[in-house]
Amino acid sequence: MFSINDCIVYARTGVCKIVDIRKEKFGGHENMTYYVMQPVHSKQSVVYSPVGRNLEKFREIMTIDEVNDLIRAMPDEKTIWIVNDQDRNEKFSEILKEGSQRDLVKLIKTMYFHRDNQLLIGKRLHVSDERIMKDAERILYDEFAYVLNIKPDEVLLFISGDLDLTAAQGNGEAKTLKAV
Repeated sequence: MFSINDCIVYARTGVCKIVDIRKEKFGGHENMTYYVMQPVHSKQSVVYSPVGRNLEKFREIMTIDEVNDLIRAMPDEKTIWIVNDQDRNEKFSEILKEGSQRDLVKLIKTMYFHRDNQLLIGKRLHVSDERIMKDAERILYDEFAYVLNIKPDEVLLFISGDLDLTAAQGNGEAKTLKAV
């Protein structure tokens, strides 16, 4: 069970802070206890999730070491392109729903390669592919930004190795980071 002020990654929403745990009555259903969560990079949004349900949608936030390990592994990740539009949409939507960071990296890498290939022949990504790519980037980059104490729009610079920074860790220590 989570507590108020805990930060977690919640499904397709990304990094959220639990701001309250309270009983609510939605849609004529009985009063249930809900986590009330606020996405850390979208202060105007509020997400409700019943306590004790949908536990597969919650996961702990990566550590700085896990983020750096994932970044180092990115060049070696295989692409996962699926030719059939419907099959690809289903598989990639499943990846977004499950939220595995490694799978998100593969998805984003795949979309970048496919987008570049499409541009070479004068075409663009399908709208659904573009949406999936943006969702995957938002989820992954929000978590990286939170962990590294940078803005989401600085994550790509960090990954490419062009950004030095000092990120404060939860234990109060400062750790100088450089993308690897």
